[in-house]
Amino acid sequence: MVATTANRAGRPREAQQAWVASVENQLANHRATLRPLNANYWLRVDEQRPEATAWPAHTAASLAAFCMPVGFERSEQLSTEQVLYSSIGATLYHNSQPELGLVNFKKAEGFASGDDVMWLRIAQSECLAALGQDEAAATLLAGPASSKNPSVASAAAASLGIAKLKSGAYEQGAAMLHKALHQPGSADWPTRDEAEADLALTQLIIGDTDLRLKALHAAQEKFRLRGDKASLLQSLENELQILRHEGRTEKATGIEQRIREIERLP
Repeated sequence: MVATTANRAGRPREAQQAWVASVENQLANHRATLRPLNANYWLRVDEQRPEATAWPAHTAASLAAFCMPVGFERSEQLSTEQVLYSSIGATLYHNSQPELGLVNFKKAEGFASGDDVMWLRIAQSECLAALGQDEAAATLLAGPASSKNPSVASAAAASLGIAKLKSGAYEQGAAMLHKALHQPGSADWPTRDEAEADLALTQLIIGDTDLRLKALHAAQEKFRLRGDKASLLQSLENELQILRHEGRTEKATGIEQRIREIERLP
């Protein structure tokens, strides 16, 4: 980056101007398009931020959409650092880099308060579960699971079920996830659709294929309607594996074609 070069050359004012210009340009791109967050760019620009240089005032607002899957309910009140590190964490987690996602969710927690801390612990637990650290994930979910906020408590209960699924305890995980989704008083949360897709997929694995395919397709339609290409593709890939395993060649071919069509979309 020009800012780094100027810093090394002993030109701090030029470095600051170059850094701000780079960040402003990236933020403008995010406001103008629906392109995915470039986590590597934001990690680098955070590391290279010149001393005593503030983030542009609209950074949090421009990046807020990328951290909404975490569960924050008042995005307009979040600090720049909380939004930035949460957005990086969410992107890295969904890019199959849970260890780096965990690091950034922890950094975001240092700038959070109230229910936002609970949401970030749920996010961290999902990273831990992806890393195979099931006990650590369950321990971290104890606080969110006892929250008085129904959305937080339901999301935490679902995450406990998903952690069981990832450990291979399909029947136990499915029962926990079903309870989190359907028990009286359960509430909505940002990744509820993903939890419903996980439940449908697990029920496909343990039996009742045709009925559960309908539930999985309903979840996929929600991903399509909200423009969540990554979640839709992941769910279709999971369905494809099930169909191949069961020898449903014709249906598997149809899913493969749909995946290719979606991948060609901008």
